Amino acid sequence: MAAVRAVHVQPGDTVAVSGASGGVGTVAVPPARRAGARVLGTASPSRAAWLQAHGVNPCPTATP
Repeated sequence: MAAVRAVHVQPGDTVAVSGASGGVGTVAVPPARRAGARVLGTASPSRAAWLQAHGVNPCPTATP
C-alpha cells in the first residue's frame, strides 16, 4: 500500500489503525504487517477476535 511506503514503515515500527476491522482498516493492516510493523487497531469489542486473528493488537473502543 502506498501509505505504508510513504511513511517508511520499517520492521519494529508501531502502526495504529483506527477502525482496523472496517473497510479501509482491512486494507491498511496487511501491508503494515508485511513491513514488519506492530499493528494496533481500534474496533468495537465484538471485533477484537477478528483483529487478533489478523495479527492486530486490539484497542477496543467503548460502545454507548
